[in-house]
Amino acid sequence: MGESRNPFEHHHHHHDDDLAQPMDPAQESLSDALKVSFFLLKLVMLVLVAWYLLSGLFNVQEQEAAVRLRFGNIVGEAADTQVLRPGGPYFSAPFPIDQIIKVRTSPRTLKLEQDFFLQIPETERGKSLDELAQRGAQPLNAARDSYLVTGDANIVHARWDVEYNVGGRADDPGYAGNVIQWIANLGDEAIEQEIVRAAARQGIVRVTATLTADALINGLSPANLARIKSVIQDTLNELECGLVVTKVTSYDPLVPLSIRRAFNEVSDAETKRGREVEKAQKQRAEILNSVAGPAHQQLWRIIQKYQVAFEASDDAAAQHLQEQLDEMFEHLNTGESYGSIDIEGEVAGIINEARTYRTRISQELEAEADTFDSLLKQYELTPRLVATREWERVKQSVLGGRVRIFYTPAGSNVVIQANPDPRQTKAWEKEDLEAEDVKKKEAAAP
Repeated sequence: MGESRNPFEHHHHHHDDDLAQPMDPAQESLSDALKVSFFLLKLVMLVLVAWYLLSGLFNVQEQEAAVRLRFGNIVGEAADTQVLRPGGPYFSAPFPIDQIIKVRTSPRTLKLEQDFFLQIPETERGKSLDELAQRGAQPLNAARDSYLVTGDANIVHARWDVEYNVGGRADDPGYAGNVIQWIANLGDEAIEQEIVRAAARQGIVRVTATLTADALINGLSPANLARIKSVIQDTLNELECGLVVTKVTSYDPLVPLSIRRAFNEVSDAETKRGREVEKAQKQRAEILNSVAGPAHQQLWRIIQKYQVAFEASDDAAAQHLQEQLDEMFEHLNTGESYGSIDIEGEVAGIINEARTYRTRISQELEAEADTFDSLLKQYELTPRLVATREWERVKQSVLGGRVRIFYTPAGSNVVIQANPDPRQTKAWEKEDLEAEDVKKKEAAAP
């Protein structure tokens, strides 16, 4: 019998022989193409997965804020953690899991150019307001022209700028909450402008109704502009729209053209009056400074108090103030109670002259007293000799100086006035001083 064979084993060897045979070129090309296709497909899938995951990275630019929504809800518990400030990168899950809402926080300016201003016809817009007024402008048309009514019942036109932004300053405590309010209640810059316009109109009308026309025409003070800004902000806060007003500006204020010329004349007169008042105040300050120096304000204040006390018959207060003035003039200083300011100017000059005169008179009187005491002692010893000597000295003094001789007709009555002519006496004194100066110069000459 021949060797039996396992059919399975035979089949197995037959299959290996088939695999060992070379593949058909077409099949080999198809196999290579499939391998490349599968590789590219896996690569594309990896790129898509990476792109999908990396699409959650984002940055927040300057003057911008962002909020993440996850399935429609804001991510974060407190407002400060919910609002993303400028910087990054930040990560969020890709859409539709997370959604990023960015808010522009840069400053905006709303111009109210015609809200409170007169309507100028198209054909007249090239002319200045003065030219329009000179041509006899039409009276105010309430149905056409916009205006403001001031607290003194006058009409004024003006243009306004309102600067604001979303959130306010980034370092303000309420910044994040304001951004959340804007997203929740507004979310549209077009609606935002209409809300700011309405709030601005209301605030401007309310505040200007308490002011005078002059206050508006001459330029609103920072305090009044701050009042308008505060009223506008209060209205926006009530609406919870997250907007913060940063500045309010008023410009081009004017009265109705029909009265512009008369108003300008009054304004010119007021300006002239102001200049004259300023000039008078300057002259007043110069005069007071020349009289008492920097201490004139303190002296004038005490003098006014003294006058009030004197007129009220308050003798004690008047006496106390009089003593204060005497003390100040004595030391030429206002004292510590009034700033220790030196008294200068004409007051100091007069007081110093008086002191010099007092010193000179005192010295002369002391010299005369000493002379009298000396003569008295001599007279007590030799009275006749002293009397004769003094009589000779008096005659020499009278007759040795300038003597005017008058000749009178015989038999006429002569009246002699003992007092000399003051003008002649002054002339003699002047001559004596000049002669004394000449002697001093001659003595000083080499």
